[in-house]
Order: sequence, then structure tokens, then C-alpha cells
Amino acid sequence: MAIFTGSNADYVEQYNNQRENLRQTILQLKNNQDSIIKTEDIEKEKKANAVSNYDSTLQLSMESVVYPHKATVKVAKTYFYDEPEVNSLRHSYIIIGQEIQVLDSEGDFVYVSFDNNRIITKGWLLRADLEDNE
Repeated sequence: MAIFTGSNADYVEQYNNQRENLRQTILQLKNNQDSIIKTEDIEKEKKANAVSNYDSTLQLSMESVVYPHKATVKVAKTYFYDEPEVNSLRHSYIIIGQEIQVLDSEGDFVYVSFDNNRIITKGWLLRADLEDNE
């Protein structure tokens, strides 16, 4: 800290200069903070737009599926459901590599027909357990 040795007028001028410098520094810090917040908001908006675009693309790709079409089980075992709901699980299942006919879809489920030597089983399977053949 500097020792003041001038007149009162010099002291007041020095005080006012220091006060103005502090005010300018505070304004710069506020501007920097606003800039950082704006940058964060822009990044959040970009991420939200990317998610929205992905959702739109996914919805379009799901809508463009033609029924019926063939698919293959890609997991060790996938169970049939009576309804497109996880709480309607049946005891019947099919195994990896078996081919099915996809007839419809709803949410995370697809309605399928499976022909096992002329015995036809129909029901809902989890979409994630299948790989489209077409």
C-alpha cells in the first residue's frame, strides 16, 4: 500500500481514480460472466437441438419401416409378450438366429409371427432383441 504524501485534492483524485479502476474491473468481470453464461446457454441449446434432431430422425426411420418384413433374433433368448408391455411376459420364447416375420410395431415392441415347422406363434417381442433382415 502506497503512503499518501500529497494534498487533499491529490488524495481525492487518487481515490476517485482507484474507484474508477475498480468499477471498470467489476464491469469487465460482469461482462466476462455474462459471456460465459451465454456460451453455456448456447452449448445447452446445441445439445438440445442435437437430441431433438436425433429423435426426429429416429421417429422418421421407425415410420419408414415397411410391414411385413423379416428379422432375426440377435440375443440368446427373447420372450413373447401378450401385449406391448413388459408386465405381459409369456413363457414362450425364441432363440438367437431364428427368423421371424415382423407385422407391426408399438414403442419398444414389435408384433411378430414365428413359424416353427408349421406351428405358428404370434406375439410381441422386444425390438432391441431383433435385427432387421431388409
